Amino acid sequence: MADMVGNVTRERYEQIVAEGRDLIEQLTKCQFASGDRVLEIEPMRKQGIQPPAGDTFTVDESLTMFAADIGVSLSAVDKWRWTASRWPAEHRRARVSFTVHRILAHISKGQLLEAKENLQKMLASILLTDDERAAGRRRPGRPRPAPGTAHRRPRPGRADPTSDRSARHRDAAADRRRPPGETGMFLTN
Repeated sequence: MADMVGNVTRERYEQIVAEGRDLIEQLTKCQFASGDRVLEIEPMRKQGIQPPAGDTFTVDESLTMFAADIGVSLSAVDKWRWTASRWPAEHRRARVSFTVHRILAHISKGQLLEAKENLQKMLASILLTDDERAAGRRRPGRPRPAPGTAHRRPRPGRADPTSDRSARHRDAAADRRRPPGETGMFLTN
């Protein structure tokens, strides 16, 4: 029987994973491109700074109109705009999802300067190459060992009641000797 992951063979699973990565990469590009377009409509301003006089729309009105015109929620437009403003094009990573970029954008500039080297190492470790996977890391789709199973195994030096054949036979013989209707300690009427 072929090595299966769910209902597909290992080979097909690897193809699906590669396609999924490509789709996520495309989705990330689309979200950043949309964020860049929204920033063109309404650039980020410092808090308290009013838009130039004579503007016909507020920021909220412009973003709401754009969201309605393209058929997405205002919150999605806000996320795209904010994340794109925090990640200039030259700092975006193609194989890192938009969501990861958004989460990492919450790090303050002071924290980012302090943790820049660690951040780069972390991002690099997220993306495992096929060679790294083949070098002995757990393959995707393979189950991890169940936590807490070690305590269920019989300990050395302790008798396992299910492995004692004579005890099982004794119990079975005792059950055969009981009167009909009596099971163990409980009586049935």
